[in-house]
Amino acid sequence: MESKPIVNPPVLFDPSLHTLLIPSIVDLHKTCILEPPYTIATFLPPISTPLMTSWWEARVAEVASQERKIFISIGMNPLTKEQEIAGVVTLALPFSQTGPFRGLVEKLLVLPTFRNLGVAKALMGLLELEARKLGRTMLLLDTVTGSPAELVYPRLGYIQYEELPESLPYKGKPGTEIKKLYGKRKPMKLTTDVDFARIVKKYWKQKYEDACQVVADLHKIIIKTFVDKHIRDRIKEVELFSHV
Repeated sequence: MESKPIVNPPVLFDPSLHTLLIPSIVDLHKTCILEPPYTIATFLPPISTPLMTSWWEARVAEVASQERKIFISIGMNPLTKEQEIAGVVTLALPFSQTGPFRGLVEKLLVLPTFRNLGVAKALMGLLELEARKLGRTMLLLDTVTGSPAELVYPRLGYIQYEELPESLPYKGKPGTEIKKLYGKRKPMKLTTDVDFARIVKKYWKQKYEDACQVVADLHKIIIKTFVDKHIRDRIKEVELFSHV
C-alpha cells in the first residue's frame, strides 16, 4: 500500500534560517509550471534556473526589508523519503498611506506530490493570520480562468470582483495592441477606524503642538538670556561696590 506524503504545518520564512531553501523553492516553482495542470506563474518555458533563482532572492530581500512575507510548508516525499518544499505562498505588503489595509497574495504553489492534502489551505490560513496581525485586512490576488486555483480560492472565502481579458500573448510572442484597463472601487467610508477628517485634525493638532513647543523653547532661551544678563550686571555692581 502506497504511503501518503507527510506534511508539516507551514511556517513563516526566516531569511536567517531558510535562505538555503531557495533552490528547493525554485524547483517547486519550475515543477508547477512544467507539469500538469501547467500553472501560469511569472515565467515561461524554457525556464532559466539562474533567472528564477535571482527572482526568488529578490523576494527574500523584500522579506528582510519588511515589504513581503513568505510562507513555506515542508513535507516528506514517500518515494524519495526526503524532506522537500511542499508548498509556498507570499504576501506582498505595498506601502500606501491611503490603503495600508491592503495585502497582495502571490505565488500560491503546491508540489503535485502534496496536492489534495490541505497544504494550500494551511498556507493560506497562516498567511491570513499574519495579515490580520499586520492590519492587512483586504487581501487581493489574481488567478487564471479555468485553472485549479479558480476553485481553491472560493473555498477559502475569496470573492471574484473582476474578470480581465486574456493577458498572455499568442504562443509567447509579444502583443502589439495595448490593453487599457482600470478598476473602480467604492469611495472610502469615513468610519471610526478610517476617518479622514480625524486624521487631518490630528495632523494639524500635532503641527500646532510642535509650533507651541518651539515657541516655548524659544521663550525659555530668551528668559534665560535675560536672567543671565541680569545676574552678570548685578555681579558687576557688587564688584564695583566692593572697590569703593
